[in-house]
Amino acid sequence: MRIENERLEYKRELTEAVKKEVIAFANTLGGDIYIGIDDDGSVVGVAEPDD
Repeated sequence: MRIENERLEYKRELTEAVKKEVIAFANTLGGDIYIGIDDDGSVVGVAEPDD
């Protein structure tokens, strides 16, 4: 798993703050925001993510 940086973010859930980050990414160099990934890199909201 890649480390978060100015162009990569992992977010546990979609919140108003995350929506603002999406806009910020769109207004700069872009990047990737993955929803449903905890800060430790684990998948949340899915019982068996490997299935």
